[in-house]
Amino acid sequence: MEPENNQSNVRLFVALAVPPDLREKLSALPHKGLDANWSHPDDYHITIRFLGDLAAERLPVIEQALSRVRRPPFGMEVGGLGVFANKNQSILHAQVPSVRKLETLCADITDVLVPLGFDFGLRPFVPHVTVARVKGQRGLADYIARHGRLVAARWQAAEFHLMRSASPDGVGRRYTVLQTYPLR
Repeated sequence: MEPENNQSNVRLFVALAVPPDLREKLSALPHKGLDANWSHPDDYHITIRFLGDLAAERLPVIEQALSRVRRPPFGMEVGGLGVFANKNQSILHAQVPSVRKLETLCADITDVLVPLGFDFGLRPFVPHVTVARVKGQRGLADYIARHGRLVAARWQAAEFHLMRSASPDGVGRRYTVLQTYPLR
């Protein structure tokens, strides 16, 4: 879907929140040794679908479509650290090793959004929790080896969220929950 250019655009995505104990573990990771922009602990999440920059008037239709998703709660697990790397920036992330039920939820969400004109292309779904955006790759392998085992959590996913991305607020948060959808 092409971005719409006007002043009332919102940048939207669908996500799962992470539990408080995982937020604590991720925020306790040492920042020393990496030239990075660290995610705010309240912003940790697992993106299910990125919707992009859209006219705010489209929100009610998107919210209504997402309310039709029916999926029972399911177990989630995060374990270890990984990296998505390119020349200029690397993404340090917490890995999501078991994704079958999350992929099914993603497919259900996709099914209700495609009729609204969304095209998610062929990009593979790789669930993760972004921890930091690191300049380059220097020190990352050592950092992951030293701290990766500290990142582990299991929980029951009971809801997903429609979220808005914006400029950081006064305390560095970037994301706001617009709507919560219970899994049932």
